[in-house]
Amino acid sequence: MALAQRMVGGIALSLLASSALAQIVNINALTTTPVTLSLDAGAYRVLPINSAGGGLYDAWLAWDVVNCSDPQGCAATAPTTVMGWINRYAITSSEIAAASAGGLPLAPVSSAPTLPASPYSHFLVSGSTRRVVVWDGYVYPTSGPAFAAADVATFTLASASSVVFSHLDPLVTDNEGGMSLRVERLPACPGDADFNGVVNFTDLTILLEAWGTDEAAADFNGDGLVNFADLNSLLDAWGQVCG
Repeated sequence: MALAQRMVGGIALSLLASSALAQIVNINALTTTPVTLSLDAGAYRVLPINSAGGGLYDAWLAWDVVNCSDPQGCAATAPTTVMGWINRYAITSSEIAAASAGGLPLAPVSSAPTLPASPYSHFLVSGSTRRVVVWDGYVYPTSGPAFAAADVATFTLASASSVVFSHLDPLVTDNEGGMSLRVERLPACPGDADFNGVVNFTDLTILLEAWGTDEAAADFNGDGLVNFADLNSLLDAWGQVCG
């Protein structure tokens, strides 16, 4: 685990660096082969990244033509009438018990939404299938704005499991790009930034050191930014012991 040391009030504190407990997933849109990770039970955050964050991709194109010209994005349709770069990715495991996208919880559904839908993100539970699909429901003229609009996701595994990350496109011959994701373990309970089972001064210090960044250990609501919402979560949990 990568750690950064700080001295506060004469006490040495081990602060989680942004790379701690993280794995990078690169989903290649030119192949149907997904990426599989073996993960322990617990909560995880999935953060879209680009080359600046250590990834290979920033977004992907599912067609060999782009007809969306609006940099703010064009609503995707079914059947397809507008084409462009997209930020969709999927997380699949039989052990997913809960999920969120864009900072909002996803209620289980038995079928995918109908396009146009913004956001399109959903938590599909059908038979033995448990899949979180994360997508804002838009296509973009270039990969840059598609990446900028990509949503952060969280999911919770009820038990240790293989977790599959994919783009869900069965036809890849005209595809381009891919999605890069940073998968990070979240504290067992909001506020426990140092993973020691109690919410206290050390956790507050870690949060303040991480203020304004995307540090997963202090991003208690999983929205990709350490801010006042996370501070409120920590203060609400102050003094609590969690497993």
